[in-house]
Amino acid sequence: MISATGSTARPNRPTSKESNPKEAQRQSHAAGTEVDRFPPVESPAGQLEQALSTLVHWSTRREVQTETMRRARCTLPLASASLLSRIRVCGPVHPSQLATFYAVDNSTITPRLQRLERDALIARHSDPEDGRASLVRITPAGEKLCKGLHAARRAILEQLLADWPAEDQLRVAAAASQLADRLEPSPTQRTPDLP
Repeated sequence: MISATGSTARPNRPTSKESNPKEAQRQSHAAGTEVDRFPPVESPAGQLEQALSTLVHWSTRREVQTETMRRARCTLPLASASLLSRIRVCGPVHPSQLATFYAVDNSTITPRLQRLERDALIARHSDPEDGRASLVRITPAGEKLCKGLHAARRAILEQLLADWPAEDQLRVAAAASQLADRLEPSPTQRTPDLP
């Protein structure tokens, strides 16, 4: 099982942190996992910024991503799985728009797209508005894989939240969804317009 820190949980085994509080504090500081690693803030925006930093750090940990891929039986490299998810969100999209979104050169995106195409997870077709350009879109096989990845992530979160009251889960989910809607750029835009 993946813990909140992203590591595999091992129940009923005392750790050095449990037996030696000073050692626990030293290890936590070294690993950057101690709760008070941020200075305390009073404003809701400050608390939210700290919470987002922790959530992003957790969700991008190698152990969490590897476990998600394992549960979904996905053998793609992580970067290709991310690209497939972005194509799913965008709908038919120009490869150059994907390169812009990821802030990389077209030459970086092309081999990843070729692999996804070889695996029948995406398909290319010509742009009806510009016959010289092509668009990529997700295929039914790509949709199935993306759904499996989302289901795997949900299962991990359900394990982590199992001891939370249902009302708390609903309240946090609603607030997080509202924030995500506010922050999410258009599918091919890298960042939302800042005030």
